[in-house]
Amino acid sequence: MRYAYPDYVLATEEITLEEAEDYYTFAAEVSYAKKESDESGTFTINGNIQTDEEGVITGIQYHKGQYEKLENALK
Repeated sequence: MRYAYPDYVLATEEITLEEAEDYYTFAAEVSYAKKESDESGTFTINGNIQTDEEGVITGIQYHKGQYEKLENALK
């Protein structure tokens, strides 16, 4: 994220996971602050995480519109 948004500092404040049969749903609260500015805020992004039999993450999918929420917050 640092390279995609070099003018901002991003930090994950809280992540909640809920296990389903073959995946997890997540909600991540992210704070952001624009460097050299007073602009700051938080947003929550939601999605699913897929894992293999060993528990290794094989994919992350954001729920519809969630990536756009991130992009809009950091414009």
